[in-house]
Amino acid sequence: MDLSGRLRLMIMTEQPRSPFSVPGVGGAAQFVQAMGRRPSPAAKAAIIVFLAVIAVPIVLLVLAAGLVSAVVYAVLTVVSSLMNTVSGARPKGPPPPPGADDEGRRNVRVRS
Repeated sequence: MDLSGRLRLMIMTEQPRSPFSVPGVGGAAQFVQAMGRRPSPAAKAAIIVFLAVIAVPIVLLVLAAGLVSAVVYAVLTVVSSLMNTVSGARPKGPPPPPGADDEGRRNVRVRS
């Protein structure tokens, strides 16, 4: 075999290394590493129960609170704008007492 044949043979027989594998360690160690990265069925069940019991209701409550606050804000905005429209047609404050001048003052002398 010439040099190019040996090089080709080395490239074909060399297995790709994982960044987590230890050089010189066989397939058993790689299997143990792979099993350590996967959650067990009990861990999967615990994650599903956590999501179903705690996370989903919290997210739903936050969404409901946001929706309610948006509706209340919209209603209050409409009521405020209607009140400003209606109150703009008449003067604000109590009516002036009888005997008051045009500016609402009573018994005021103006010095010249």
